[in-house]
Amino acid sequence: MPAAHESARGERLRAQDAHAHAARHLLWMARPAGGRTAHRLTPSRAAETGLPARAVAAVAAGTPAVL
Repeated sequence: MPAAHESARGERLRAQDAHAHAARHLLWMARPAGGRTAHRLTPSRAAETGLPARAVAAVAAGTPAVL
């Protein structure tokens, strides 16, 4: 939600930073939810091949609701 408020104020770089932090945490949650904890300490490592495509697409799009 903060990224949306920052975007509305024209703070694009700050919004991108907030999204990056959120994406990292979403990947951390997606790994155990999908039973894929091999790269848990570095959640983005091999995400494209180690996580379901739907989860990767949702994180990339910034839409955690579809995870």
